Amino acid sequence: INITALDVLIVVIYMVAVLGIGVYFGSRVKSHGEFFVASKKLPWWVCALAFTTVLISAHDIVSYSQTGFEAGFVAYETYLDDLGFGLLFVAVGIPIYYLSGVYTIPEFMERRFDKKTRIASSIAELLFMLALMSFNAYSIGYVLHAIWGLNILVGVLLISLATAIYTTLGGMMSVMVTDTIQSVFILAGGLYIIFAGVHAAGGIDTMVTHLPTGHRSLFTDLFDPNYPQLGMFFGGAFAITAAWYFAHQGNVQKILAARTMNQAR
Repeated sequence: INITALDVLIVVIYMVAVLGIGVYFGSRVKSHGEFFVASKKLPWWVCALAFTTVLISAHDIVSYSQTGFEAGFVAYETYLDDLGFGLLFVAVGIPIYYLSGVYTIPEFMERRFDKKTRIASSIAELLFMLALMSFNAYSIGYVLHAIWGLNILVGVLLISLATAIYTTLGGMMSVMVTDTIQSVFILAGGLYIIFAGVHAAGGIDTMVTHLPTGHRSLFTDLFDPNYPQLGMFFGGAFAITAAWYFAHQGNVQKILAARTMNQAR
């Protein structure tokens, strides 16, 4: 990859802008409600775009691209259970969280059960987010290493530090603004890569024609040694997707930032 001075300048400007947004909104935060849920004053489309950056983030682009190359359309299988849990979250999860008036999942657990449950929930949430965010940070570090030759650990530390600064200073408002901007880049860049890739392969018909037979199917054998149907679907559904919607603090906070429960839905 040939990186020019313009590429570096764009990245630097973007990082400075992100930190600037954090500092700006940090000076305006006056209450817990503003810090945790942006005072519940954001329109639905901002929450939706910000939510997109959680569903389609760095690790999705890196990992599923590799899975698609190695196994084909089966890479999409883990997303099939999102529809069911997404609808369940809209019907049941959002009203429970939004109407309870809480800011965090552990806070809700204490109201519903007791303080011990809140502590246990906090520990579980921290471990869940640590595992998830660590993979995200490593994905970005790997990309920085591939492009600029930057040490992966250094890249992870830099991106983690930048994220911690603007999040701590600006709270949820800064996260929502920067995530909304990032979602536009993610969607536009992702669509460009798809169309450019298909065009480079000679068009959709030519690409599909030259795909190995196993790459054309969305499903694998139930006990496939590499991508087992049983694990891909049920493992993803109950071990990941359910927690993703109902116990992901970042997701819940973005939903709670909406002006009304209907807009949150």
